[in-house]
Amino acid sequence: MTPVTIGMPACDSARTLDRAIRSVLAQTDGNWRLVISDDASTDRTATLAEDAARADPRIRVIRQPVRLGAMNFGVLLALADTPLFAWLAADDWWHPRFLEATRSVLDTRPDAVSALPRVAWAAGDGPAGKAPPTAALEGGWDDRARAFLADPGGSRIYGLMRTDAARASFPPEDVHAWDWAFMLGLLAQGPQVALPEVLLTREETDWLHYADAVDASGARGLARSFPAWPASRLAITRGHVPAGALRALWALNLLKHEERLAACDPARYARRHRLYRVLGMHFASDPRATAALMDRVARRNARRDPARAAAAAALRDRARAAAAPALRTRRALPPLTAVLAARNAAATLDRLLAHYQRHDARVILIDHGSTDRTRAIAEARRGAPVVDILDQPFDGTFDLAAQLDLKRQVLAGLGDGWVIHADADEFPDPPADKAAQGSTLRALAAGWDDGVLAAPCRELAFLPRTEDELHSPDGFEATLRHAVPIADHDPKQRLFRAGADLTLWRATGGHTVTADPARIAPDRLVLRHYPGLSLDHLRAQYLSRVHARADLARRWHTTRAAAQSFDIVPPRPGTLAGPDDPEAPTLPNFPVFVPRPAPPDPATPDGPADLWIVAGDPAATDVARALLAANFAGLRTVVSGVAPQAPAAVLHVLRHPSCAAGRDAACAWVRGIARVRQSALTPGLRYAEVRAEDLPAQAGALVVAVRALLSGSAPGGTSGFLRPTVPVTRPSPDPATRAICSDLARDLGYGWTDDAPA
Repeated sequence: MTPVTIGMPACDSARTLDRAIRSVLAQTDGNWRLVISDDASTDRTATLAEDAARADPRIRVIRQPVRLGAMNFGVLLALADTPLFAWLAADDWWHPRFLEATRSVLDTRPDAVSALPRVAWAAGDGPAGKAPPTAALEGGWDDRARAFLADPGGSRIYGLMRTDAARASFPPEDVHAWDWAFMLGLLAQGPQVALPEVLLTREETDWLHYADAVDASGARGLARSFPAWPASRLAITRGHVPAGALRALWALNLLKHEERLAACDPARYARRHRLYRVLGMHFASDPRATAALMDRVARRNARRDPARAAAAAALRDRARAAAAPALRTRRALPPLTAVLAARNAAATLDRLLAHYQRHDARVILIDHGSTDRTRAIAEARRGAPVVDILDQPFDGTFDLAAQLDLKRQVLAGLGDGWVIHADADEFPDPPADKAAQGSTLRALAAGWDDGVLAAPCRELAFLPRTEDELHSPDGFEATLRHAVPIADHDPKQRLFRAGADLTLWRATGGHTVTADPARIAPDRLVLRHYPGLSLDHLRAQYLSRVHARADLARRWHTTRAAAQSFDIVPPRPGTLAGPDDPEAPTLPNFPVFVPRPAPPDPATPDGPADLWIVAGDPAATDVARALLAANFAGLRTVVSGVAPQAPAAVLHVLRHPSCAAGRDAACAWVRGIARVRQSALTPGLRYAEVRAEDLPAQAGALVVAVRALLSGSAPGGTSGFLRPTVPVTRPSPDPATRAICSDLARDLGYGWTDDAPA
């Protein structure tokens, strides 16, 4: 397999460069060459890049003496000497399967010139904008070009491409929107295939920044008034625009003209607004769109340019007044969309989807790498109420920030109406008096004033009271009747208006949309939360959870169980309220979580150690040590039950959970793996997992993994987590072990011999 050339343009990228490089190092397809081109940076970008090149011979660094801007991308493309090429901007990053998945698509589609996965947004310097389109651009040349020009976005150039096609498409000069001219050239040669997975994360930039950049560039005349024209002219003169797409190209130029004028000179835009409306231009022809655009311009300029902000605010208010009659004549019930995240949620999902159907809500489900029947349940209800199912790959960690970024991408494309943001075990209801009257959530939201932005929630966590309670997925709403009110640090607002500014929402981990009392709905929803249908179900979910370090740094999970800190036990009598006692004392946490003694600090090895071996089973440890001794003369090892909290090389030897007979042993198996995996996210720690059942038959793979650990070439983080392809099955020792261990076991390639056929 030939390598892929990766071009990484970097300019004053010291804050993000290491993250981008680490995402390349973590690729499951390691057959690549990375060239970093430092565009005359004035910070530590060059130093960081050169440090990376010294650590890995696949990385090369070049430095530009003067700033090249867009042409820095062209320099990297010109240096590619492989059939496939990809750009990765220094402030973006890849999922570990980016190269593997995109290369596989191009291998099976010789007609395609590019393969592009879904894109997720990370927090940037502005409010959430519309996600870049990642739908496939296929069909004939006219169809491909028209589909692209209808909504070009800014991420199309970041797929894996055929190098020759990319070279033939790159513009010979630096123009604004050069990437659009490039994509038109690429699409002239073949289709761009879309992948359903989110494999690229980009730092979000408010699109108003690009309008400002046109003025800051010193552009004059036509290039200033119509910022997309220079790129359009270039594409036309190079023969990259089919005749059937010229109308779409002209429409795009008009749109960008309108956007730039509105963003940079709202007073002049206001004077032309009536003319633009007569001409049918995008924003001017829709008073709601005008109001939304001017509101953003006013807020963006409130401090730096008060005159511009005042002009924008005046036009916004006029547009809102013009929109009011239209809003009154619209259909009574605006749409309600529930955006749900689910991982192994088969226990509650079918009842939840039926709940949303009763409340006249459509559902977009984000499946976070489920291994149970979650996907099948959602597919069975596609169309009513499920309208879309998105995939978010699971790498072994619970990453709330990434989940919120994907949800925000989805929310940005919903248009008007209302949104429910929830998990697959959370059931929002109208307040009791409105529910008694038969009101749906959709009808309730439609009755609020226009100024209302979000609705508050009172969370009731329904929990089992005893060890032997096991509630059925078909009837738990009727049988699981005892709850405790939960009060999080940030008030929950699970229902909010589509198009709301989500800055506060993301900062509070998806809880709070607004703190302004005037914008909070008068009705308080009831949020029924069913985190587990048995105590063992709770243990399976929470004791195995590994949290992304960035989430923990934000203190987003302080009121939920962490594997290292809690046991899950029956709640004390009287803690949960019965159906006739809804005013039980509010708690900050589930009462089934009780602190457990802190685990011992890892033993410090006597003398220097080359490798830590972590295993919960002496027999597994002995097999691994024997193989290592036979292949690594003089290797110094230390054996521990836990991983170190400092940079080191760690080999984690796993065993099938059939060895963990009984509830206590099963909890120890799940918690032990989660604890070591959490430690594996420590910066500088090199980590690999191996199943004892694969030894000694796969000793070669073990030797390769350990050699990478010892040499320092093994990437850190989740890249070391086991992703087996060959299943290992054993008999189930008891129901508790099966209930507690099965979810994590499937991730590790472990199953039970008495499982029903798939």
